[in-house]
Amino acid sequence: VFATANTAATAAGFLWVLNYIPFGFFFPRVNMMTRVWKYVSCFLLGNIPLSYACYIFAMFENDSSGVQWENLMDGITLDDSFCIFDCMVMMIVNAVVSMTAGFYIELVWPGKYGVPLPWYFPFTKWFWTDGIRKEHSKGVESGGNPGTGNFEVDPMHLKSYIEIKGLTKVFGKNVAVNKLNIKFFENQVTSLLGHNGAGKTTTMSMLTGLVIPTSGTALVNGYDICKNMGFVRANLGLCPQYNVLFDELTVEEHIRFFSLLKGCSPSEVDEERHAPSKNLSGGMKRKLSVGIAFCAGSKAVLLDEPSSGMDPRTRRSTWDLIQMIVKQENCLQKKITDFLHNKIPSIQLNDDVGQELSYSLPDNESSKFPSLFEDLELKKDQLGISSFGVSNASMEEVFMRVVKPDAIETFAKNGHNGSTNGHRILDNIRNGDCPESPLLNKGIVVDGPRYEKLELFLYQFKAIIIKKLLFLLRNRGLAALQIVIPIVVLAVAMVCFKTLPGITTPGPLSLSLDKYEHVGHTTTLSNCDPTDLLCDGYRKFVSSKYEIENFENDTLGNIYLDKAERNLRATFSKVMIGMEQVKKKTSAGMTTEVTAFYNNRPFHNPPLALNFIANGALQAFGINQKISLVNHPFVYNDFDNVKQAGDVFTLSFIAAWVTQFVLGVMGSAFIIFPVQERITGAKHLQFVAGVKAPIYWAGSVVVDIINYMLPTVLLLLVLIGLNIEQFKHWDVVMWFLILCFAHAWSMVGMMALFSFVFTIPSGGFARMTLANSMFGIAALMLVVNLDSPELGLVEIATLLHNILVCFPNYALGMGIAQITVHKDLKDFCEPFDLQVMCPLDEYFICCRKYSDNFYSWKVSGIGKNLLSLFSAGVLCFIAVFCIEMSIFSRIRAKISCFKGNKKSSSESLSNSNKSNDDDEDVLREAERINGQSLISQFKTHNLVIRNLTKVYNERMTAVKKLNLGVAKGETFGLLGVNGAGKTTTFKMITGDIPITSGDVFVCRNSIKRNLAAVYKNLGYCPQFDAVIEQLTGRETIKMFANLRGIKETHIDRIVNNLAENLLFTQHIDKKVGLYSGGNKRKLSTAVAMLGNPPVVFLDEPTTGLDPVARRHVWNAINRLRETGTSVVITSHCMEECEALCSRLAIMVDGRFRCLGSPQHLKNKFGEGYSIVAQLNYTSTTSSKTEQSNQVSGTAQPWELELRGLKDFIKSHFPDCELKDSHPGFVQYHVPGNSTKWAKLFAVMEEAKEKFNLEAYSVGQTSLEQVFFNFTKLQESYKE
Repeated sequence: VFATANTAATAAGFLWVLNYIPFGFFFPRVNMMTRVWKYVSCFLLGNIPLSYACYIFAMFENDSSGVQWENLMDGITLDDSFCIFDCMVMMIVNAVVSMTAGFYIELVWPGKYGVPLPWYFPFTKWFWTDGIRKEHSKGVESGGNPGTGNFEVDPMHLKSYIEIKGLTKVFGKNVAVNKLNIKFFENQVTSLLGHNGAGKTTTMSMLTGLVIPTSGTALVNGYDICKNMGFVRANLGLCPQYNVLFDELTVEEHIRFFSLLKGCSPSEVDEERHAPSKNLSGGMKRKLSVGIAFCAGSKAVLLDEPSSGMDPRTRRSTWDLIQMIVKQENCLQKKITDFLHNKIPSIQLNDDVGQELSYSLPDNESSKFPSLFEDLELKKDQLGISSFGVSNASMEEVFMRVVKPDAIETFAKNGHNGSTNGHRILDNIRNGDCPESPLLNKGIVVDGPRYEKLELFLYQFKAIIIKKLLFLLRNRGLAALQIVIPIVVLAVAMVCFKTLPGITTPGPLSLSLDKYEHVGHTTTLSNCDPTDLLCDGYRKFVSSKYEIENFENDTLGNIYLDKAERNLRATFSKVMIGMEQVKKKTSAGMTTEVTAFYNNRPFHNPPLALNFIANGALQAFGINQKISLVNHPFVYNDFDNVKQAGDVFTLSFIAAWVTQFVLGVMGSAFIIFPVQERITGAKHLQFVAGVKAPIYWAGSVVVDIINYMLPTVLLLLVLIGLNIEQFKHWDVVMWFLILCFAHAWSMVGMMALFSFVFTIPSGGFARMTLANSMFGIAALMLVVNLDSPELGLVEIATLLHNILVCFPNYALGMGIAQITVHKDLKDFCEPFDLQVMCPLDEYFICCRKYSDNFYSWKVSGIGKNLLSLFSAGVLCFIAVFCIEMSIFSRIRAKISCFKGNKKSSSESLSNSNKSNDDDEDVLREAERINGQSLISQFKTHNLVIRNLTKVYNERMTAVKKLNLGVAKGETFGLLGVNGAGKTTTFKMITGDIPITSGDVFVCRNSIKRNLAAVYKNLGYCPQFDAVIEQLTGRETIKMFANLRGIKETHIDRIVNNLAENLLFTQHIDKKVGLYSGGNKRKLSTAVAMLGNPPVVFLDEPTTGLDPVARRHVWNAINRLRETGTSVVITSHCMEECEALCSRLAIMVDGRFRCLGSPQHLKNKFGEGYSIVAQLNYTSTTSSKTEQSNQVSGTAQPWELELRGLKDFIKSHFPDCELKDSHPGFVQYHVPGNSTKWAKLFAVMEEAKEKFNLEAYSVGQTSLEQVFFNFTKLQESYKE
């Protein structure tokens, strides 16, 4: 039914509590309801059986007998046969009905994911019989045969396992997949490439049954996905785009669970690991998702971006797992001078970043490469070249070149409003260049005139209010919870209470033993002289209709005690009456004394016992008549109503009870948005944009209080419209609204405070709703019931009231009850002279509850309530600002330092930094940063990091004394495996977490001493998208522009320019929740660039982006850098680091292990070269056919074809190592750095001629390999 866990948890928690409320109406009428009606109420309301059961338990416990097996089917009284067994039966019935309904809804309406069955499926034959069959490859309309230019012919010797035929999916007017035809073969790995929105994920979703196709179908092992999805999934593995894991299950338990679901026996599941998945890093979670897809021998495995978020080493191990090495080689690198044009005129300059020049060498002039590199080696010093290298074209560049022209044009139009941009991008792609938008050539617009001081605060305040309003208006479930449902609940509750039979106007009740006698629940005893007329008449009257036990030699008192000793409950649960006649001799003579006996557990026994004696007397005198017994209570008068004022059964109390419940639930919903903003990082990003905590919370408080008071006014109108007498008076209405306003203030403050406690919005809402119900509904019932003079617990009730009034929901509920009671008491008590009456009767209701004003400190006044509510809000916000200002963290740090923890941590850190394995470049940078004065560094650097350290506890040092200076206009790359400390470093620099020691200076401002000034000069794109999904992309950028203080007249131009440059114009007016992961990263990058801050931190900004979008983001970053902005970027893509970074560092266990330019690091730490060669497989296959027929079965034909090439390469490079070999393809690693580039190319040119190579590539050891070598030192990878 619900699409999100938050909405489902919210609705389920609300309905769960709501299911208990009707029992409050049923409870005072339990004795009036028949057994059938109790069954009906139990069936319609799932929690009512439990309420009845608890009530019956309490009654049996009050009986001192408790619930036993022998009384499981007994009612609590003779009038009520509804028992514990009935409650258990109804619970089971409700469970079966709910499970059946849930099963049916899941199959018919699976929601966003899943293939629905028709509503009538239970009545079809195929559902109950084995209608599964394998399909043959026929009968499905295909999209036509693809042209031969870009498509291979299907291999004849391979068997297809998945065959897609005309598969189409249309979402509204958007065609996501258009008549797709493709085959996936057994024991082969096929890759689907495409830009964001190309249809890759949609295709996989249709193959796995998450999405139903619009037309067409696919066969998986012969089973049709539209008809036999159960059989399809039995041998299908899926690694979705986003991790779908259970936080509390370990790695082993995940593999075991999914293996058993696929039918694998427990003995076949191997032992794995025992770490809970929630403790795994993002990369490790992706590895687990891949492992789940492969577990239990899946015959077909679909992997949707399996290496997204993985560091290079983890990604490489995943590639090894799926037996496919997807090279992500370098695209833009190495230093080559302009003289290359003289050697190869068609060479093209790609980029000029820092001290590096990057060129593209034409493949068709590879014969000139040996002489080119020989001259480079000779003239390297003369040309001022410190080092150079060569890399190969990546699959990304292949994608950029072969993507369909019409798709490129459409993509460009969508990103640039249909301008001529698309044609220029297309031309560049056709020529093999990286696409570049003309907009980027003229610069990227990210800033404008700013507001200052008061105007800035006002615009920030407005932005916070608009953000909160948009969130509320677009969250229909939350709007219903806070506005519609409270009104409906209150209206239904009050109508039901007014409509159901009232307990204050009971009708006449005939009393007799007739309805109990036939089930054996009566006992009538007589102890008298049978010769006496009264005794004889009594026995005749009773025995005519009922059973009677006659005694003569003992007293009834002894008889009753004897029965009670034998079976206490059986004795006292019966209607026991009796008559004892005793003759006594007095001064007046012999007298007869008649005593009526009864047990006081059943209702109405005393008058019934007397009635039997009276009827016996009629029989004794021979009167053939009968006296009937009827209980007809007097009608309540005004004094009786006032005595009941505030009691649990009055209309005003029910109004207070239900109102405080619905307002408590509504107030609990205020925690959802703050928790969501904090957990996603959106709140921190707003602080980075310049908003301060008082402005942030002030805007939130204003919207929340307005959001609270609007339904409150509607609730008041409902109460007035239902003719609730107390709410017709203006003074009651006024104090009701004042009390609700105070409650709104306290609830907003309390939810703001508790938003720091919870990590799941729905969990926070559910727990706060439960807490509010406990300290609202339950506490209110307890105090009101104890506040009765008859119980003698008034002092305890007063004490509890004084304690519980500190809790907002109790203060509200009791306050509403008090202001309604006050009106009744005022009308009744004013005629009395209380100064005279109260000393005489302190328990007189006017003395205990009445006061002459509403805000009195007495029980019926709401002075305490108002003071408590306003004080609670103030105290909560004081605590909130203490948390925001890190006061508690500082106190905790000082206490820790006082205990010596900080000292021991510092000593261990100092010892760890005395190692001799620090790189000389890292040491040189540390000496430069610590040796030069800050003033001199500020002249050339926007960012200075000095001895930055983060210690989480004595044993865990996440970051160890980092030293770094990032110059103006420099892009610095921060590399490291998951857990190396990159994100922790970013969080410290952006103020998200406190610094243990050291300091960071951004544009002369210290993070420790002037964080607000740092934020003015900082832009931040966090690792995970800190976006508000209910806002559109335009509204998001506009909000952050307002927070930055950019004037309103310039914002639209900035928004459009950013969207055009980052290629998400098509989605700019869509809600962010509908964005793909790639588009969210574009939006986060745009927010970081907004306002052109001097320092920008980008934490994996291009994760999930397609190659076209990635290049545009790169160009945008470069244009920003050219304005003098210092950019610090983390990435798991080595190509990205080489394309953007003039310097980079690799972090291992929180320390820099190397630092320098990409080419410097490869030359210094690289280990050889890579050679890849590809035979002209098509031409050689036919010529070798006859030979292959004569070959032994132990060798494949393609292995013989490669044997000569392998021998040739081995003869020239004896130390080389074969890394990979496929049909027509071979890859070698040549160790060491002594081999010249000229020799490498000369050897491969010779091999090209000798073995008719279709293509070859020679490359230096990649930056990725350098990264691998360092990450071996990471503690978390040593295993």
